[in-house]
Amino acid sequence: MKDEPEIVKELRKEELSGSLYTTPRPSDDDTDYSERTYSYPSQGQGEGEPPLGNTIQVSIEHEQRLLAAEERYEKIFRLSPQAIALLDKNGVILDVNERLYDWLGFRSDEILGKQLLEVPIFTVDEKIKAKNKLVQRLAGKEVPPYELEFITKNQEKRIGLVHGASLKDERGNITQSLVMISDITLHKQAEEARKYIAAIVESTDDAIIGKDLDGVITSWNKGAEKTYGYSAQEVIGRPISLLVPPDYPNDIGDLLKRIEQGERINHYETVRMKKDGQRITVSLTISPIKDDTGMIVGASTIAHDVTKQKMMDQELWSRDTILDRIPFAIYLCDTEGRFLYFNRAAYASRGYTEDEMMRKRLSDFVAPKDQTKVASLLHTPELGGYELELECMTKNGTRTPVVLRTWAIDHGDQKLVLYLFSEKPRKTKAHPKRPFIRTQNNAKQGQRIVKKTKRQQPLKINKKDKR
Repeated sequence: MKDEPEIVKELRKEELSGSLYTTPRPSDDDTDYSERTYSYPSQGQGEGEPPLGNTIQVSIEHEQRLLAAEERYEKIFRLSPQAIALLDKNGVILDVNERLYDWLGFRSDEILGKQLLEVPIFTVDEKIKAKNKLVQRLAGKEVPPYELEFITKNQEKRIGLVHGASLKDERGNITQSLVMISDITLHKQAEEARKYIAAIVESTDDAIIGKDLDGVITSWNKGAEKTYGYSAQEVIGRPISLLVPPDYPNDIGDLLKRIEQGERINHYETVRMKKDGQRITVSLTISPIKDDTGMIVGASTIAHDVTKQKMMDQELWSRDTILDRIPFAIYLCDTEGRFLYFNRAAYASRGYTEDEMMRKRLSDFVAPKDQTKVASLLHTPELGGYELELECMTKNGTRTPVVLRTWAIDHGDQKLVLYLFSEKPRKTKAHPKRPFIRTQNNAKQGQRIVKKTKRQQPLKINKKDKR
């Protein structure tokens, strides 16, 4: 088989040559079999039969090949980077290599001589799967490589790719099973991570586009289809410049040059064109794509459609421009007194900068004696159209009398409060000028004269005058 481990290939060679598990090893004596020679007379041999000396020489060569094969097997078995276990036909563990000990964390006395399924290295489901595969292999069936989840002595989960080989005696009977395990835990974790990332890429509303350094599109997610109106089949293999409006400066080349130099581009705003010709404003984040050697081979672009946001920002700018011209302090707060909005007069009249204002609350500007009043306004659900007088403090501690007007605003489940602060008109004492006082005195004199005249006789009118 193409993907078989090296040790299995070696074993299959030896099986084909008939030199593995067919002849017992020579006894451990001092005889040097490689140099033994025999000499027999050729009398009495049948016609066409080889001399007896030739037969003995073949047997010695056979034993030498057997020894060499077992040495190779032993070397591969012990030094293999794969975890290897040798089982008998009943699934009892006869031998394991050092890699298996290290991988699972068990000692030799905890493994050797025990039935494979009795060693606590499987979950219940995985034990059933391992048993079925072992039975199939010992029955002589071809079992392709399969994955198993193992549990180490420290209760860590490991994933192995299991290869197996059946070993036979000289009569072709299966006597043993060789199990080889490749640790693919990291590979599976990386695969799961890739699947997870792929799921995120496909589910996000943002357009995520892959392209090579020539600007040719190599990947196109669902968000890109939604943003630009093209399907993946329509754009993969085509240049990314198809998204640039024809009368708009083509910035693709400059962006790719920066990426090729290893630069990452964040929040780059530009204009792109959809399939139907509509122009949209997008914010791009572009990152280099590297191969296994670290060489930059392409670019990944995340495009966020900010067209509506830009329109809203424009509307807010227009609104803020108008509100900033109002000389009264305007605050929009939640029921905890946190500022959600304020105009220029709100912080300028108190002596703060806009950044300082963002870290303040409404209560920070109210004199201590009026804190209770403001707190009751914040937490009163039936707020609306309320007005009261209080003192506000500036940054340097100066107190200013103001008139506070409040309006409650329902924003879904959230209640907001709009505050309008205006300076309280000052009461001044009148200090009229002297001529004004004389005029008052003259008026009083005139009143007295009128009263006196009324007490006198009425004036006689000449008849001629009457006519």
